[in-house]
Amino acid sequence: MMTILLLHQHDSSIWRTQRAGLRRYGEVQGWAFADWCIPPDTDRRALVARIRTLNPDGIISSLGWKLPDVLCLRFPLVCFDCPPKAVPESTVLLVHDAEKTAHLAACELFPLRCAAYAYVGVPGDWYWSRERGVAFRREVAAQGLAAAPSFEPADGRTSVVAALRQWVRALPRPCGVFAANDEMALRVMAIARQEGLRVPQDLALVSVDDSARCVKVEPTLTSVAPDWEAGAFLAAEALDQILRGHRIEGRRTFCPLGLISRGSTRRTSRAVDEIRVRTGVAFIRENACAAISVADVVRVMRGSRRSAEMAFRAVTGRSVLEEIRRIRFERARLLVRSGVTGEAAVANRCGYASLPSFSRMFKKAHGMCFRAWVKKERL
Repeated sequence: MMTILLLHQHDSSIWRTQRAGLRRYGEVQGWAFADWCIPPDTDRRALVARIRTLNPDGIISSLGWKLPDVLCLRFPLVCFDCPPKAVPESTVLLVHDAEKTAHLAACELFPLRCAAYAYVGVPGDWYWSRERGVAFRREVAAQGLAAAPSFEPADGRTSVVAALRQWVRALPRPCGVFAANDEMALRVMAIARQEGLRVPQDLALVSVDDSARCVKVEPTLTSVAPDWEAGAFLAAEALDQILRGHRIEGRRTFCPLGLISRGSTRRTSRAVDEIRVRTGVAFIRENACAAISVADVVRVMRGSRRSAEMAFRAVTGRSVLEEIRRIRFERARLLVRSGVTGEAAVANRCGYASLPSFSRMFKKAHGMCFRAWVKKERL
């Protein structure tokens, strides 16, 4: 049994979601995990000694600082959601896709036909904030729309409230604003309220993270939900490829789960029950290979099938059935890479009672039959 060391700096809800993706991949491979939360002020020498004592087969790091070279050379390493400066050369880095995130925000804001569009970043030198701003401004320019100045203070050590207030006051009306994360969007919303501005009539807001705070304000906050679990799953998959002797390096991205449209961009009162969708997604991920049906997912989500399907597609961009098939085929890929190549065996373990049904759906999804796909995967 291989031991994989997970290094991170905090045990937040995001990390718990990421850890679920890592463990979902590791269960198929038979990995054991050592989960270490490392404070930023940790003695690096002591850390090297601890890791050498554990002697893991591989490391997945989410630290904000670079591991000592002696560890990077000794152990297979994948960096997940790390700043580029913390990533050693020739190391795989998995990050959230800024381009697709900005595109989702643009698709939500542009139909509102605002006078201009602006970006508000996080104070300080955060790579993901810069990348989202660049991508959003590119979206605005590509559509030939008016762009208002961005708010991206480089210094995160001093208060930005006064500067942010001046920026909000200077925005044209109405203005579509894309914020780097929920925290900055909520700051903008609070200042707008103090300035007598209406959301979304004067200021329409889209943010990123889809935290619990999005539904605790009025109006509720539209937000892009990162697929942290899928990103962690891909990080584990990359490490697995390295452990199998494949040479891979460079930067890779994972797509957001979708955009949850709420009151901050809704000029009409139409709500999406994102809690129902999260329940449905969790149920699918746990039971997709247990021969569940769309009706089973709808029953867990509650309400009518039509409302469940509409909410599911609004959040994930996929239907319930498409999500079930996606998870099943994801498991099929893991089974093949772990040595299970018989089509009947894979079909059965992925929740298909009928081999012809599995073969038909597989070919439709991948553009080739199962045997040809297995051959391609081996190559």
